[in-house]
Amino acid sequence: MAAAAAPTAGARGSRDRTPGTPHSTTRAPIVIAAITFIAHLAVVALGPYGPHRDALLYYAMGEHLRLFAMDFPPFIAIVARAFTTFGNIELVTHIPIAAAHCALILFAAAFARRSGGGAGVQSLAALCVATAAVFMRAGSLFQPVVFDQLWWTAALWLLALVPGAADPRRRWLALGAILGLGLLTKFTILVLGAAILVAIMLTPERRSLRTPWPWLAGVLALAVGSPSIIGQMVLGWPFLTQFQDLASVQLVHVAPLGFVAEQFFIVGPVLLLVIPAALTWLRIRAGEKRRDDAQRAGLRLVVLAALIAFVLMLFARGKPYYIAPIWPALIGIGFGRIDGWRHQARPEPGARRSTQTTSREPEARAVLSGPRRTLRTASLVMLWTLVIAWGVIGLPMGLPFLGPEPMSAYAARLGVGTTTNTGEVISLPQDYADMLSWEEQAAAVEAAFHSLTPDEQARTVILATNYGRAGAIDWFGSDALPAAIAPISSYWFWGPGPLPGEITIVLGDEAAELEGTYFRSATEFTRVRRPWGVTEEQDVPVTIAREPLGTLQEFWPRFEGMN
Repeated sequence: MAAAAAPTAGARGSRDRTPGTPHSTTRAPIVIAAITFIAHLAVVALGPYGPHRDALLYYAMGEHLRLFAMDFPPFIAIVARAFTTFGNIELVTHIPIAAAHCALILFAAAFARRSGGGAGVQSLAALCVATAAVFMRAGSLFQPVVFDQLWWTAALWLLALVPGAADPRRRWLALGAILGLGLLTKFTILVLGAAILVAIMLTPERRSLRTPWPWLAGVLALAVGSPSIIGQMVLGWPFLTQFQDLASVQLVHVAPLGFVAEQFFIVGPVLLLVIPAALTWLRIRAGEKRRDDAQRAGLRLVVLAALIAFVLMLFARGKPYYIAPIWPALIGIGFGRIDGWRHQARPEPGARRSTQTTSREPEARAVLSGPRRTLRTASLVMLWTLVIAWGVIGLPMGLPFLGPEPMSAYAARLGVGTTTNTGEVISLPQDYADMLSWEEQAAAVEAAFHSLTPDEQARTVILATNYGRAGAIDWFGSDALPAAIAPISSYWFWGPGPLPGEITIVLGDEAAELEGTYFRSATEFTRVRRPWGVTEEQDVPVTIAREPLGTLQEFWPRFEGMN
């Protein structure tokens, strides 16, 4: 690493520096992370929305936690079980979610510092990750997404530390453990694992493959993530069926051009600057193949792995947010690179450096330092303006603090965000629409249950037709209400329970659909209408069905594979 040059006259101690030289940290990213944490919890406590449809499923998974027999990677169920120990308190369950987003913010600042960025761009990288819609929304929803983002980012950080490490064993094993946690969280971590392996093979770090540590890291990753794999084996690989359904219903709407363009919306146009800056780490100058600076080698490895992961996800036609975990690292690295350029002294084109100094040289330096300092300041102001402006515009899209009506108007004004993952156009962003009507549905089912006699209640089964409805009954229902069953998704694996369904309260099916098909008689009890929900939740019937044409246990196998 190059030594810092002496301060130029009139520059108030500013220094020319080599990109890649780490600098002192600043407390600003910690402050940004703390404010973000408080904002997330405040919106959960005081905001106009309830739990997300998926959150209700994950809460139920926590109640049915079977570590080695889950149809989804069980990390989110483990978190749900841990944070519902003292009851169904949504605010408490969001503590680890908000904390994970804060960790992403700090990682972005750390990457900026490692790539040569000063305090200003460390704070800028932190603010960018704090306000980008893809990270803000992930930190607002009880889903595995934010943990997936965290494990990817932590793995890339450890990858950056591997080259030149005095004791690489610890770095490799830590990387393996993090990748294992990723496998315990989402299967998309396999894309990053493949990308890291290819990146290592394409760089001088491939010499590390001649040691046992990368391979032990892979074994450790598989061991930590083994519950995800064993669960699939035990249950007959339901992931394959789920992926086929996902591909045919949702991923079919993802086009390569749309995948790329969406990155600039969910993160911000600042990517137009940070991506080219980060990619310059891939350039290898003469002699670097033989003797490369460890820090430069680590950053190059991270950028290459992120680029390969992006290409793999693009060809796999994943959803745009699937690749978002690469951005905290690249944002930090890109900003650090830009800051290094801002402070790197460059002679005027065509100028020749004199071998002798004169008494007029300090004066000339002072004259040149003024415009250079102004340019540096202007470039930093431009970056801050771009990040803040996009953060302000996108904040309502990431943090659900606007009620349905103003949020609908805002989304319509932007002209984005109200198309569902199946191609339907609704009034709200889908995640927001999926956070409405659940408590009302549970209350309607409870009212239907209490309309029955005590003898009838003892023989009643409550059946919901999707996991959001079933999860809502389990989350919001009183202790008097029996647990819901649902012939779909994870609920199908938990079975129909012991009762045959002699009296069944059905949430989500019309009486005419049930009568003569599954029951001899069915009567509509009430309807739950909520126009701001997703289409299928805007008008939901609550039906009391009697005299089944077969037991629930007999009907149950025919619903296998429904999602």
